[in-house]
Amino acid sequence: MSELTSLFKSILSLPTEHLALLIVGLSLVVVFCALQIVVKVLEPAKAKESK
Repeated sequence: MSELTSLFKSILSLPTEHLALLIVGLSLVVVFCALQIVVKVLEPAKAKESK
């Protein structure tokens, strides 16, 4: 757990630009994962509708 705390402290000590880039990168990853999940959920529904 101490590793996570030190990682968090090092992230917080980064310059603002780096922090902003990190947040943007993480949010892009989250959005991408969410889109993948949505596509997996919708694909079977589309297949059922076409039959």
